[in-house]
Amino acid sequence: MRADGEDDAQAEADSKPAKDARLPGTRGVLRLPGLHVGPMLSCENRESIHRHATLEERVLRLFGTISKMTRHQTRGRETEEVVGELNLVLKGWANYFRLGSVSKAYRAVDRHTRNRLRRWLCRKHKVKGSGTRRYPVAYLHETLGLLRLTRFHTTLPWAKAS
Repeated sequence: MRADGEDDAQAEADSKPAKDARLPGTRGVLRLPGLHVGPMLSCENRESIHRHATLEERVLRLFGTISKMTRHQTRGRETEEVVGELNLVLKGWANYFRLGSVSKAYRAVDRHTRNRLRRWLCRKHKVKGSGTRRYPVAYLHETLGLLRLTRFHTTLPWAKAS
């Protein structure tokens, strides 16, 4: 049996509007690869609003992630390790955005990833220039195994025609 005080407290708790559910330790912001859901400020009155980031914002955030993974300080790492980590990020991002019109975004991400990996390889091996002749597209994708998003989404089981 419950005491009368407990029933009153439960009734009062039920009548109050529930607060937004938040994951512990996130401070109301949830960041996953390619997704940001959380408080953003309105330009007009600086009030907190909730909205999903646009595809362009997500692509730019992915560019930042790729740039961090291929920055100057990481040149001591093995090439296979860096390419493997890049592929994991690219696969996760591509799987999340596999539906919808994303081919333009895939091309931009492929281009950015190739350029950053080339720059990283040039710094690692102390080669001057942009590295486009030394590390052509075929070398990056076929020899090093870098994932190509523009071809990745057509090889997925749900993208094939029966």
